[in-house]
Amino acid sequence: MFQVLLADDEPSVTDALRRSINWAACGLEVAAVVTSGEEALACINERPIHIVITDIRMANTDGLSLCQQISRMNRGIQTIIISGFAEFSYAQKALS
Repeated sequence: MFQVLLADDEPSVTDALRRSINWAACGLEVAAVVTSGEEALACINERPIHIVITDIRMANTDGLSLCQQISRMNRGIQTIIISGFAEFSYAQKALS
């Protein structure tokens, strides 16, 4: 099973993700749920994580910074960014 980390500072979002996806049917397991980029990085350093699903905006280390730091680790971790942010130009930064 691939290990998934959910990172969002709104518990309602991570709760909805956990409930709405049949993780096991996809060959996935939610290994951890965290509320900040710092917590996500600590978790990645503590256990094997294959996929990170992160909010684009969180306090302190946001999702964009988190994805950049994960990329620099060169561990092959896949990242998925989610956003309720209305301005598309901010989300476009994640694509570059």
